[in-house]
Formats: sequence, C-alpha cells, structure tokens
Amino acid sequence: MPMTTHPRDPQALRRATGLVLALLLLWPLLRLSRFSPSALFDMATSR
Repeated sequence: MPMTTHPRDPQALRRATGLVLALLLLWPLLRLSRFSPSALFDMATSR
C-alpha cells in the first residue's frame, strides 16, 4: 500500500504567521537599539 504525501506543507501557514509576529515584535526593539547589520561587515570596524 503506497503512502500518499500531501502536496504542500500543512504547517506552513502556522510557521509563516509566527515569523510575521516575531518580526512585528522584534522590529521596534531593533530600531530602539539602533542595530545596524552593515556594521558587522564593515572593514573599518573589524580592527
């Protein structure tokens, strides 16, 4: 008896919702802390 697979991920909507909620909650905190990812890769700050 062959197993049938779902054509799509049944938990995808739940994960996408969690990702959006996490971004909505973390974005103001990142802005408040003045987090700058570009500073991590700037050669002048690596010395």
